[in-house]
Amino acid sequence: MKHAPKAAIPQDAPAPSACAAAREGMFEAMFRGHVSAMFLLDPDTMQVLDANQSALDFYGWKQGALGGITLASFCMNGAACHEATSSVCRSAGGRVAVCKHRLGTGEIRDVDLRVSRIRTDQGEVLFAVVSDISGRTQAEQALRDSEARFRSISESVMEGIFQASPEGGFQWVNPAFARMLGYASPADAAGRTCVMLNPPVEAGEGFGGFLARAAARGDRREVRLQREDGLPIWVSVHVWAQRGEGGRVLRYEGVAEDVTARRQAEAERMLLVAAVEQAVEGIAVTGAKWSVEYVNPAFSAVTGLGRSEALGRPLFGLFLGARPPLPGQEIAAALAEGREWTGIINQVRPGGHCFTAETTFSPIRDASGQVSNAVLHLRDVSYQERLEKRLRRAQKLEAVGTLAGGIAHDFNNILTPILLNAELGMQLLEPGDILRKPLEDIIKAGGRARQLIKQILAFSRRGSLRSTRLALAPLVRETIELMRPTLPADVEATFDEGPEPLSVMADPSLVHQMLSNLMDNALHAMRGRGGSLSVALARHEAHGGDPSGDTALAPGEYALLTVGDTGHGMDASLLEKIFVPFFTTKRPGEGTGMGLATVHGIVRSLGGAVRAESELGRGSLFRVYLPLAPQQAGAAPSPGCSAGAATGAVGRRALVVDAQAFSRQALAMTLREIGFKVTSMRDASKALDVFARVPARFDAVLAGENLHGMSGWEFLAACRRVREQARLVLLTDQAEDGPGAAVADAVLAKPVSRSQLARALGQPLDAGGSPPCRVAGRGSP
Repeated sequence: MKHAPKAAIPQDAPAPSACAAAREGMFEAMFRGHVSAMFLLDPDTMQVLDANQSALDFYGWKQGALGGITLASFCMNGAACHEATSSVCRSAGGRVAVCKHRLGTGEIRDVDLRVSRIRTDQGEVLFAVVSDISGRTQAEQALRDSEARFRSISESVMEGIFQASPEGGFQWVNPAFARMLGYASPADAAGRTCVMLNPPVEAGEGFGGFLARAAARGDRREVRLQREDGLPIWVSVHVWAQRGEGGRVLRYEGVAEDVTARRQAEAERMLLVAAVEQAVEGIAVTGAKWSVEYVNPAFSAVTGLGRSEALGRPLFGLFLGARPPLPGQEIAAALAEGREWTGIINQVRPGGHCFTAETTFSPIRDASGQVSNAVLHLRDVSYQERLEKRLRRAQKLEAVGTLAGGIAHDFNNILTPILLNAELGMQLLEPGDILRKPLEDIIKAGGRARQLIKQILAFSRRGSLRSTRLALAPLVRETIELMRPTLPADVEATFDEGPEPLSVMADPSLVHQMLSNLMDNALHAMRGRGGSLSVALARHEAHGGDPSGDTALAPGEYALLTVGDTGHGMDASLLEKIFVPFFTTKRPGEGTGMGLATVHGIVRSLGGAVRAESELGRGSLFRVYLPLAPQQAGAAPSPGCSAGAATGAVGRRALVVDAQAFSRQALAMTLREIGFKVTSMRDASKALDVFARVPARFDAVLAGENLHGMSGWEFLAACRRVREQARLVLLTDQAEDGPGAAVADAVLAKPVSRSQLARALGQPLDAGGSPPCRVAGRGSP
């Protein structure tokens, strides 16, 4: 080994002391035996001058090979290492760098090279100490690689990662968590905390408390947080605690996932499930081979099949009892082609009740577009079908009523001359004359015809509908008492007038007629078998949609009149026809078929409804709903007519205007018999001209309701303007309160009788006479 040069000792210098020699020997021993690799370098050439055993072992040098080794030969930086070392040494020396040195075996090691400039007696040398730091640099590189990987993962991962203090403030978050909470960057989230919108912890506990509970549980928890911009967000969080000495929590770390979309989808799915479960339409879903996999409660309610009965069965097998049969093959073919099928199903439920349903079979496609399932929508239209039947029946009754009203109108005009001529003939015959009996039969038959016409007009709502405030209980009691003598001995009649008085706005005669017809119908149903006839009154409050009669009752309060019997009853097919005019189950000669039809017309004219319930062998019950009269103070009675004896009509003249020739002639004959001189005319305009030329000539004017060119009340109104004192009588087919009632002194319903004409014309005709009297032709002649 080549040794470093020794410094020259001056000749006159004292010899080194034994102490100095000892020190040099000690330093030499330290250099040679130190565990660190040390060597001496030439400061100019960077040649290795000497090296200790540790350096020889580390580099794998041979003792004799040091003479040709320079720093550049084993330093991976070569000349650069030489220049760096020289520069460091020139500037006072110290640590050169962390270098990579090649060992004798070719292995590359990371070393820490520390160089110092040393002055000796022989001159300056560089003292270099080499420390092998390969393990440390590898560890540092591994740490840097780990940090890079963690940084790459934390910045690239979609899940949020965070570290938070025990109080809940964020110490570090990754970009994904910052974006999740609405922060522009992770740095903006530092020191912030989360606002929980529905904390699953005790009231008042903050985010730190939630983290503590979540870490203690050790599982994922979902919490609703508020973003920085105020929007809500659902987050699934897994939290764990980092603890220090004594178990003290240093921080909480966690992973968070934004589950807002899933939560919204679950909410929508739950809403859909709730909607399907609570839908009023039946829904069934099929799987493979059309087997039922799901039915909602409405499906069970419509079909009468429970879920356990329907699930797993073939869909078309649920409707084997449909009439007409369900076309299963046609439906299956349509669904397989991706088409819908709609139709009506009529089937009997397991309990025996029939139902009608509107159905829609729809295909369900999978992700590939293939039909994989089917869904059935089932809407019960039984009630709608019943309403349509009622509507059709009401329309039919309305049409029949219109026709009947027109027939009654013409029949009135025909019946008027028959009755008047028969009465006139009776006046001309002596007592005991053989013709009196046929004329009496004509008058009696005319009276019956008049009652039939009144029923027809009441059914068609074209009869006399002058309404007054009417207490029902006394009228019903009176009607029952009037009919009691006609009750069979084996029939018991009862009346329950209810706890409170009920009043309606109606014509007493119409209510009496309605109740009489219902009681007569009940008695006929119990004929030969006896039973009980029950009549009752009660208050009924309708809230709208009350299916009573042909149409629903309007909201309001009604008087409910029920008439029940224990007779033979009726089936459903008969119930549909009972209100049809001229339909009857009685034998010929026992009824006209207008009784219940008249009841229907009267009730509808009063704004109410009638409903019949019956079963074969169990009797019938009729419910009549009449609107209650409004509460108001009673008005003072109006002065009555001074209808006393006629003052005599001799010498008076009457003008009769009617479009019907038979009516004009009959009226003229009757008036002449009473004592009037009569002028009869057909044309209203000409008659008005005649009356206007000599108005004082006519004491009374009788006009039909429908004249050529104008109405009867318009004609009478024109006459009133010409002569106010004239007695004006309107002959109407309907006897309604209308414009004519305010103009005429008397209103007579055709057919009229001689006595009615006498009463109408027997009043004082001067201006100071009694108030106008309105007489409705309701009684027999």
